Amino acid sequence: MTCSALARAVSRFRRASDGGVTVEAALVMPMLVAILVSTFVFHDLFSFRNVRQKATFTVADMISRETDPVSATYLDNALTLFNTITFGETNNTLRVSLVSFEADTGRYGIDWSEVRGSALAPLTDADVALAHDTLPTMTDEERLILVESTATYRPPFNVGIGETEIVSRAFLRPRFAPQILYSGS
Repeated sequence: MTCSALARAVSRFRRASDGGVTVEAALVMPMLVAILVSTFVFHDLFSFRNVRQKATFTVADMISRETDPVSATYLDNALTLFNTITFGETNNTLRVSLVSFEADTGRYGIDWSEVRGSALAPLTDADVALAHDTLPTMTDEERLILVESTATYRPPFNVGIGETEIVSRAFLRPRFAPQILYSGS
């Protein structure tokens, strides 16, 4: 095709007014709307996850600074703070555990584990005994605060991802005391 033939075809296309734009718009608009809605849902999902990760770290950091024993009321208020940080969501669950390590046996143990919410159960020694792939390396008799949170993300539009369980974990060492005690009341 020569340049003049191409120029004539482009000129003929520009002058044509037989509804081509309407047909193209009818074909493309649903796809554009689907892409826009999908982008919104995926952004919302990652924002949901990111806010929970930051809130989990905030609770872990707050507990790591304690020098007095942590009480049940303290953990109830930690969940309230977590819910506030995550914009008042009520389907959040927090599990706060104090994990220890014994170098002689190479096993992790639980000093105490408390749950606020309903989606998790307290950790036991059996749950973490050989959890070398999920817990950080620790020295003998060292303590580690493990805060885990879960929540269910429900997308505002159905774009194929459905309800998704979001799990966040944060590990911190106690800052001002060798360990964090739990008073249980």
